[in-house]
Amino acid sequence: MNMQSNPEFRRQLWLQLSATRLILAPVVIAIVVALLASTEPTSTAIHGTAWVALSLTVLFWGTSVVGTSIRDEITGRTWNQQRMSRLTPWQLTAGKLFGATSYVWYVALLCALVAIFSGRAASSAFGPHNTAIEYVFLLALGLFAHSVALMAPLAFQSGSGEARVSVPSIAVFALVFVAFQAAPLGVSRSGSDVINTEWFGMSTTPQLLAMWTALSLAAWGLLGAWRAMRQALQVRQIPWALPAFLAFMGVWVAGSVGPTDTSMLSRPLIGATLALALAAWVLMLWEPQSLFAWQRIRTHWAAGERTRAIAGVSAATSVVVCAVIGALIVAAVNAMSGGAEVAGAGSTGFFMQTAMSSKVSLASHAGAFLWLALVLLRDFAFTLMADTFTTSPKRRSAVILLYLLFMYVAIPAALQALSSEGSEWWLPTAHAAVPIVMALTTLLAMFGALMSQMPPSIVSTKS
Repeated sequence: MNMQSNPEFRRQLWLQLSATRLILAPVVIAIVVALLASTEPTSTAIHGTAWVALSLTVLFWGTSVVGTSIRDEITGRTWNQQRMSRLTPWQLTAGKLFGATSYVWYVALLCALVAIFSGRAASSAFGPHNTAIEYVFLLALGLFAHSVALMAPLAFQSGSGEARVSVPSIAVFALVFVAFQAAPLGVSRSGSDVINTEWFGMSTTPQLLAMWTALSLAAWGLLGAWRAMRQALQVRQIPWALPAFLAFMGVWVAGSVGPTDTSMLSRPLIGATLALALAAWVLMLWEPQSLFAWQRIRTHWAAGERTRAIAGVSAATSVVVCAVIGALIVAAVNAMSGGAEVAGAGSTGFFMQTAMSSKVSLASHAGAFLWLALVLLRDFAFTLMADTFTTSPKRRSAVILLYLLFMYVAIPAALQALSSEGSEWWLPTAHAAVPIVMALTTLLAMFGALMSQMPPSIVSTKS
């Protein structure tokens, strides 16, 4: 990665770094430090102020600058010129991420030097002996925030002008991931408190786990920003990044909060599958589908254009396919382990039991994941039908939401009212045989109804 040969990076440096700004930043910081030193004899106030300034500079100012650099290009109508230039997607990505924020990182470096030489630890959150961990955590989290800010305005800059869902989905699920992993940061506020946590059987500190989480998010953020830039430049790409990120998120969370009664193979598979399944339902509700898009995919595939056909697959479709494959793999692994069906689970649904409970033997609940694969396919078929019968995105979302409430709330509640074990006929809470048969029956019915609505060119065979 040679930044010197990157025209966009050099242009951003020319715009951001001037002699006046380079001199002004250390002068202002020196004045603030002098004022604090004159009012507070210890270095506590200086260190605290420097650390707060560093955090605000990296997380908020840098994020705003990155987002503004793209929005200004779009509103100033210079973005199309950059898209048609000879710049590669990575050159534009690196130029916006690191060139547009060059002055921000310059100010952050000055604040970090003040914090380091103030004679105090980096922060009390990680203890006085882990200053490097907190600096790495902050910088990695800042880079992730910058990447998300770059992805957001690019998400709607496709060649056809249609809104894309894949990129903002990465941002949403990443923020959920941060919420899951931010909890350990508040566990230990004192350097004398040493609290370890388990991650897939390995003992580590919450602070070290949070640092690796931030570094992982930074890497995924860079990947997402680069792919968003490729999308904006209309470079054909296979939709693998979002399912891979969701699977990674599920595996990472399963290592901390997953059930401990599963094998080292089943536990990450279950975490990845559940993350993909939950995201699949969200994307079904969010992202519009189209039977005509499937017709184009079929046409490209029949013409031998395999890459172009796969590139036309929507984000929801890719996530649903990966979730179904993951559920089938988990079911096969659990079935080969020789376990029996789980008994005694409550009627609240196996998802909460799978995600939260450590008392249910998930390794033997193979039928539940086979049921999960069937209902995912059934619900996705219904979303395709909903796009056929509805005329607006709001109506489509309302219809799908009502369908999900009917299938997963109303029907189990009605069956439970008829019989104390009625919900077990629909959801695999205690036994999965009957729910699997019901899911397969409804899937075939939904698939038949969908095929009847498809254009003739899709359902017809070769003439």
